[in-house]
Amino acid sequence: MLVGSCFMVKPSLAIQLNRNQFGDFTLLVYDSSSLVLAGMAADAGEGVIEPRVIAGPADSRLRLTWLGGACSHRPTLTVQGDLEQLRLVLDPDPPDNWLPLPVSCPAVGLTFTVTVALSEPVEQDAIELELS
Repeated sequence: MLVGSCFMVKPSLAIQLNRNQFGDFTLLVYDSSSLVLAGMAADAGEGVIEPRVIAGPADSRLRLTWLGGACSHRPTLTVQGDLEQLRLVLDPDPPDNWLPLPVSCPAVGLTFTVTVALSEPVEQDAIELELS
């Protein structure tokens, strides 16, 4: 959950990512665009260094791939804007504030991919992806 000064915001959607040797991972989606319907983990394919998003306007889907850390079990995606200008802000490594003690983590990068279903098609040129 995103923490504000006096409140916590519940995610619009929680997408279970593929389990790996470092445990379970969940992408928390915060959607103010009202375009996101659902999401699911997808095969990552080849590894990536930079995050990328590929629009699939024919079936109203986005494919988002990024490199996350072995101890970043709850990355976040904020979706803002509309069909003409859709802004995605990905935080692949937010602090896990819920852990009571410092945890030793391996410096391992993991590739994650999700497919996000939208209520309407969005063209590739209308998407801006920002890494937080």
